[in-house]
Amino acid sequence: MTPSFTYQTIPFSNGEKIDICLPNAAQVKYEYEVKLESDGSEPFPFWAKLWDSAIVLSDYLLKTNCCYQKRVIEFGCGLGLPSIIAARTASTVIATDKEAACECYIQKSAEINHLKNLSFQVLDWTKQSYQIDTDLVLLSDINYEPAIFEKSIELIRYFHDSGIQLVLTTPHRLTAREFVTKLEPYVKEHIIFQKEELGLTEPISLINIA
Repeated sequence: MTPSFTYQTIPFSNGEKIDICLPNAAQVKYEYEVKLESDGSEPFPFWAKLWDSAIVLSDYLLKTNCCYQKRVIEFGCGLGLPSIIAARTASTVIATDKEAACECYIQKSAEINHLKNLSFQVLDWTKQSYQIDTDLVLLSDINYEPAIFEKSIELIRYFHDSGIQLVLTTPHRLTAREFVTKLEPYVKEHIIFQKEELGLTEPISLINIA
């Protein structure tokens, strides 16, 4: 089925607003249910929703301008809002996700925001090498299930030990406490965004590792 596009304007704490391309929620739901009927193990399309963690990470990038003239990569980008924000000032941005379906929405978002330095790659960071030349790594809610906590820590440790800055966001789930605790030796900055900020549905931790 041909993708159906919708657009949403995202407001940020500094007063700026950014337009982003999103999937049609009804179409995503229908296609998922059809696939689920034929294959009961069909994974839920988490990539198709704009999550609070992505909004918080994007807000931080806007306020700090930490992407300026840097080579940036985002793992597990989904709809790629942080990559869109980063591309406004970065040298280059690579948005990556294991789901190829993300690409057309990210391309549309880049197009409407007049960004030519943003590219997309299909990459599953839990299974593939992430030895990529970069100056800054963005991670938004990659620790959504305990089964990949160790892989997440491994990825973070690799870039930290290589002298590369990481900025990540994670919701305050009970299951995430162990993950956040394991990051403490690497943390330069830890900010907690409350629900009242940015219209969030739950508190979000932002962690800067450098």
